[in-house]
Amino acid sequence: MKFLRKINRCRICKSKDVVRVLNLGQTPIGENFKKKKLNDGLFDLNLQQCKKCGLCQIEDVIDPKILYKDYLYQSNSSNYLIKHFDNYSKQVSKFLKLEKKSLILDIGSNDGMLLSKFKKYGFKCLGIEPAKKIAKVANDRNIKTINSFFDNKTTNLILKKYKKISVVTANNVLANIDDIHSWFKNIKKIITNEGFFVFESFYLRDVIKNKVLDFIYHEHLSIFSVKCIKYLCKLHDLKLINVEAVNTKGGSLRYYVCSKNHKSKINNSIKKFEKLEYDSNCFKISTFRKLEQKIIQNKKEVNYLLTKIINTNYILGLGSSISCITLMYFLDIQDKFKILLDDNKIKHGMFSPGTNIIVKNPKTFKYSSDQTIVILAWRFKKILLKKYKSKFKGKVLNVWPSVKYER
Repeated sequence: MKFLRKINRCRICKSKDVVRVLNLGQTPIGENFKKKKLNDGLFDLNLQQCKKCGLCQIEDVIDPKILYKDYLYQSNSSNYLIKHFDNYSKQVSKFLKLEKKSLILDIGSNDGMLLSKFKKYGFKCLGIEPAKKIAKVANDRNIKTINSFFDNKTTNLILKKYKKISVVTANNVLANIDDIHSWFKNIKKIITNEGFFVFESFYLRDVIKNKVLDFIYHEHLSIFSVKCIKYLCKLHDLKLINVEAVNTKGGSLRYYVCSKNHKSKINNSIKKFEKLEYDSNCFKISTFRKLEQKIIQNKKEVNYLLTKIINTNYILGLGSSISCITLMYFLDIQDKFKILLDDNKIKHGMFSPGTNIIVKNPKTFKYSSDQTIVILAWRFKKILLKKYKSKFKGKVLNVWPSVKYER
């Protein structure tokens, strides 16, 4: 296929010494929800690791124009992220000692939720968002947003109109970028010698420790460590000055980057996280083999339980995010569900990627005792059970990282 490309070298250091560490089977494009049933393609999902710089990356790269043309995710659909972005704007502005006239540029700004928090505290804001419908939502909320990818053309447009950018932010975006070097060249051009680049991305060590394997999907091309980000910055005459742990996406890091000539000093956090990575065996293939065995074990247990009840129980999936879709495919249970339940009202009445399961509203759905609820959104299990357990009348089954009935 023209929109599919296999890679056999590291996208950061260009080394060909990359090793396949995880095979997650095949999955559809996880956000490709549609209004009617369609046959979607399935794509191999394999994870490689570079033996030189430590970057983890998926082997098959899908054209972003295909991935994001019907993208539905919005930041404001998550109450947790709304609170996180409020704290984020306070913490970053305090750490960098930003003046109120500072201009914040957010790349992959989605519906403008993060920028709205900066705007609330008196900062000037500008967003870049490639998904047309989502960019319109942001502009309708008076968050000025350019509907485009962050490329040379957009960079030059911004520099021509806004001469100085104090801070560039990008949250859970860098992992989605294929040509990471062109991207960093544009970052360097925009922040010059005075600005900062602050970004968050889910963290390799936490993916391993917390078994957040459902975050490995086609949109997430890379999984970063401090080791590989430090290497990447050095290649572009940038320096990584601070790293903070962030409790999002199953465990993330916030990276602070500036020009190598910037007066800011590198603090001790860099060495601290590098040591943590080595102590956790993040760069050993045996670590990933244990995760692969965990998938095989859970797949066997879950399929046994669901096959046993499928003729007498109506099986419902709780959650329809891209992670949920990924989880059901690598556990090979995608054909077991009648309905998916999700709070995201944009998806209600739509059909899921691949197996065309209809999504319904968990608040208004009619529950009965012959239903088994399978928790796909496992990272939010406590929140979801607190919210809906009193409504559920049948069994509730957790499938990751442990397989057990919640009742």
